Amino acid sequence: MSKIKSLVKNSIPKPLFRILGRWKKNFFYKKFDNQYNRILKELKQKSKIKIAFYIFNADTWKADTVYQAFEKSDKFIPYLVICPLINKGDSFLQQQFEQCLSLVKKNRYRYIVGFKGLKESEIVKTQIPNFDIVFFLNPNNLSIRPYRILHNKNSLNCYIPYSFNIDNLMDYEFNNFKLNLMYRLFALTPYHQKMYQEYSDKKGSNTFVSGFPQLDRFFKNTSSNPWKNPKSTRKKIIWGPHWTIPGKQETGLDWSCFLDYAEFMLQLADRYKEVIELALKPHPFLFQLLSKEENWGKIKTDAYLTKWELRENCQIHWGDYLDLFIHSDSLIHDSGSFTVEYLCVDKPVAYTSNRNNYIERFNQIGRKAISTHEIISNKNDLEKFITSILEDKDPFKNPRSDFQINTLKADGKAGKRIVKHLEKILR
Repeated sequence: MSKIKSLVKNSIPKPLFRILGRWKKNFFYKKFDNQYNRILKELKQKSKIKIAFYIFNADTWKADTVYQAFEKSDKFIPYLVICPLINKGDSFLQQQFEQCLSLVKKNRYRYIVGFKGLKESEIVKTQIPNFDIVFFLNPNNLSIRPYRILHNKNSLNCYIPYSFNIDNLMDYEFNNFKLNLMYRLFALTPYHQKMYQEYSDKKGSNTFVSGFPQLDRFFKNTSSNPWKNPKSTRKKIIWGPHWTIPGKQETGLDWSCFLDYAEFMLQLADRYKEVIELALKPHPFLFQLLSKEENWGKIKTDAYLTKWELRENCQIHWGDYLDLFIHSDSLIHDSGSFTVEYLCVDKPVAYTSNRNNYIERFNQIGRKAISTHEIISNKNDLEKFITSILEDKDPFKNPRSDFQINTLKADGKAGKRIVKHLEKILR
């Protein structure tokens, strides 16, 4: 199908193709706006509103406080609908399903498994209730058609970003076709709303500034310590490598420094085993990518993971990471959302960069966040950062506080704001 689309695209003159593209987008914008107007009138007459959160990856579940706020309301009945994550292989599909199932059971969410079959060739959508409002947490087509925005024609479709947008991919982040089809986009800050207004075809008309629900959770007490040796006095350091290994994946991005430090991290774990513990918190796509035969392959990938599992002062952490963050002493990463999320823990944080112009990766708010990080350019920098943690040095404490107070302005109420906003609309 993609080859046919490519042939059609190449046979049409570019000016005409752009005109047809704009016409197609405007057609769908108008179609969905009319759909939402109809649905809104119907929902205002209902006493109970059914809510669905589509989830296919536990790591991207960032809407717990939104769910909890819906649960406390007399008007809403929230569910999590577990959807299949496709195009990453059968074993990865099964792994993600099991992690999602563990998540909903652990948190006692009301949930529905929205499919049958744990092989992509056998997936069948199950019968699920007709939901009035559907929340999408990822802008990409990573599940089967029935769980994509274009096929949700009988619900108010909303979007909560799974990641705090700090990169400069403006068209992708703020003018994504699928996001423009949403009834409501919940912007993380006034800055993000301004970017929707500047870049999106809808000029931000479907946005509401709510804050980032994930940050709400840092305002709550936690009692679960997921470290292998929770009572140990050794410094607990997280390594959070991204999956965008240069030249190894289709995005064209080159953020990940994993290959630069993969073996060196284990060497450091051995060198400082009496005083540090290391937790590997990888992007969920990282080892699925490495397992491909043209990259590391499954045997080498599994052997590497085993090295982390067998070391007494090392561990791998999958899924929800809030408690891991809270009970840690530091984070080393090359991620996106971690750049902001970890600042709420108020502990030293370092960013590994594989290029001198790393600052160009970030948008305005991302540049402010990264200015609170130690920048790691080589193995020597990395080891120096770890020794600084051992010496309790924290030169960026004041910049972190300034970012939290004057830029982030998180108050623990984003989830409640989203629910109140929808309550007001449905009166």
